[in-house]
Amino acid sequence: MVAPPEYAPEERDTWSEAEVRAFLTAAAPDRLHPGWRLSLYGLRRGEVLGLRWADIDLKARTLAFGHAISLPDAGSRTSGSECGHSVADQDRS
Repeated sequence: MVAPPEYAPEERDTWSEAEVRAFLTAAAPDRLHPGWRLSLYGLRRGEVLGLRWADIDLKARTLAFGHAISLPDAGSRTSGSECGHSVADQDRS
């Protein structure tokens, strides 16, 4: 039997609050600004791409996502998200 390699977690280099605000300010005129903002909330690229208007509840200020789009070389496909149906509270400043 082959022994698995040792796992040595490395500390991740993340942006500070000031860096996130500077990025969002710089990205504001970009047509993909909503996608950039959602990725900073933790959504994966496929989850952002798979969003539909029906997934957004403006009154409740929530975002539900249960499917994602992957972009393999041979075209795109839709699938369930990794963790199933999720709801994100968008009451963040």
